Amino acid sequence: MPPPGLYDTCPHCQEAVPAEAWVCSHCRGGLAVDVRAAPVHDPRERYRLARALAALGPPFPGFVALQQLLGEPQPVLARRVTRAAAFELARGLEAQGLDFALRPSDA
Repeated sequence: MPPPGLYDTCPHCQEAVPAEAWVCSHCRGGLAVDVRAAPVHDPRERYRLARALAALGPPFPGFVALQQLLGEPQPVLARRVTRAAAFELARGLEAQGLDFALRPSDA
């Protein structure tokens, strides 16, 4: 996963764009992403993960919201964030051993 500040490719036109961009300067396509995670069924593990992720701050939601989200069948931990923010979140999720995916946000 590229670190923030580096260029990445637009999913629409494949041109290089900054990871902090919201809109591609080449094709004007939206670049916001959602950060999705695997559900966590064990309440104790959900508590631990929510506590660790909430400590990372925005764009993660707060502790209580994270605990609820992690119990959902298809948790979306952050909606409509830049790819740079998503890469930061991904590092936190990787550090906690949580499976996740970055998906383009719905327009």
